[in-house]
Amino acid sequence: MSRYHLLILLVLLIPYPVQGGSNPGSWSQPELILEGVSHPSLIQDSGGTFWMVTTGGGDLYLSHSQDGRNWSIPTPLVLWPSQETRPRLVQDAHGIYRLVFSSNRERSFDLFLATSQDGKMWSAPRLIAQSPASDSYPSTPLQDQQGFYWLAFVSDRSGTPQLHVLP
Repeated sequence: MSRYHLLILLVLLIPYPVQGGSNPGSWSQPELILEGVSHPSLIQDSGGTFWMVTTGGGDLYLSHSQDGRNWSIPTPLVLWPSQETRPRLVQDAHGIYRLVFSSNRERSFDLFLATSQDGKMWSAPRLIAQSPASDSYPSTPLQDQQGFYWLAFVSDRSGTPQLHVLP
């Protein structure tokens, strides 16, 4: 599979924020909520608040909503002179928000993790996957039944895109 075909496949798998009806198979018409952003990662936390991390202009932005329709003004999350992209957000079993994203801080794209107790104040991002090649397209972090975290991502460490997993 070529890099182009892999990219198209991943783009098709990106979730779009549209509300489902009472019938699990039905959806309403999409509603415009933000402009000038891409790569959304949308969750609803344990308190019912919706959180969305997006990218715009190479930076990450966070918005929140109580109803999924009226969103806060996007707030920059990571201020760094590099490109941050492909954010994936989750709230774990302990209520901690975990944000994984790809950034080209060291010339190639590597994966970083930031955490937050409240969704507003975030830790400094820490490097979780690095190679001279690009590591990108992270999955949403998964916490297994034993409390361990898993992350799948795409890397071209061998010169062609390959799927990797971080246990």
